Amino acid sequence: LSVMSSRYEVFQNENAWTWMDTILGDNKVEYHTAGTLRGGRVVWILAKMDGTQEIVKNDPVEKYLLLVNSHDGSVAVGMHTTPIRFSCSNTMTAAIGAGQQYVSIKHTSSIHRRIDEAVKALAVGEAYFDNYISAMRSLAYTRMSDRDMAEFTKSLLHIQPNKEGKVNVQTESAERTINELFITGKGQDNPLVRGTAWAAMNAVTEYIDFHSRVQKIGGSGQGSDVAQGRRLHRSWLGKGQTTRNRAYSLLHGFQSNGSDHFAPQLVRI
Repeated sequence: LSVMSSRYEVFQNENAWTWMDTILGDNKVEYHTAGTLRGGRVVWILAKMDGTQEIVKNDPVEKYLLLVNSHDGSVAVGMHTTPIRFSCSNTMTAAIGAGQQYVSIKHTSSIHRRIDEAVKALAVGEAYFDNYISAMRSLAYTRMSDRDMAEFTKSLLHIQPNKEGKVNVQTESAERTINELFITGKGQDNPLVRGTAWAAMNAVTEYIDFHSRVQKIGGSGQGSDVAQGRRLHRSWLGKGQTTRNRAYSLLHGFQSNGSDHFAPQLVRI
C-alpha cells in the first residue's frame, strides 16, 4: 500500500502518449514498443530516435528514448536516453563521465505543464549519446585477453574466495556465464569486437538483461516471462544500471592501467 501526498497527481497511461507526442514534436521518431512491469504498477514506452551509430563496422547501436511512469509512486516520470545494441537488443546505458542519460519529473500538480523539462531531457540525451558512442569506440580499440576478462569479472562481482577457498554458488555461476558471454555472446563473433573491452562490456550487459538470476514468483522459472520482466525492471530501474556503471568504470581504468587496475577492487566475501 502506497500513501501519496496531497500534491501527488496521477499520470494516466493515455497522458503518457499525448505527452510524449508533444515532446517529440518534429523529431524523427518511431514508436517501438510499450509495456508494463511489476503487475502494471510501472508503465514504459520505448521510441526509436534518428541517429544510429556503429561502434565498429557492422556493429550498430541505436538510439532510443524511454519514458517510464509508475502508478504507485515508486518511480518518477522519467525520460531516459537508451542506447540499444542492434545485434542482441542489449540495454547499453552507462555513466559516461559527467553525462546524464535521464531526466526525472516528480508526480506533482505541475507535471502536465513541465514540457520544458522533458525537452531538456532530449537535449541532455543527444549529448549523452554522442559521448557514449565515443567512449564505446574507445573500448573497441582496447584489446583484452581471456585472462584479463577473468580478472575483470572477479573484480566486477567482488569475488575472492573465503577462508575455506569457496565462492558463493550463485556468484560463481554469474562469473562463469559472463566469461562465456565474452566469447559466445550475441555479436561477439564480429572480429572487430572479439577480444576487446567492448566485448567485455557487452558480456556484462547481456548477462544483466537476459541471464541474471531473479527471485521466482510462484511456479515461474528463470526462463519465464515473469522472470524476464523482473530482469528488465532491474536493468532499467534497479541494480542493473549500477552494475553497468561499475563495469564501464573498471574497463575505463583498464585502458590506462591494464589488468593491474582490477586487483585493488577485490574484497573478501
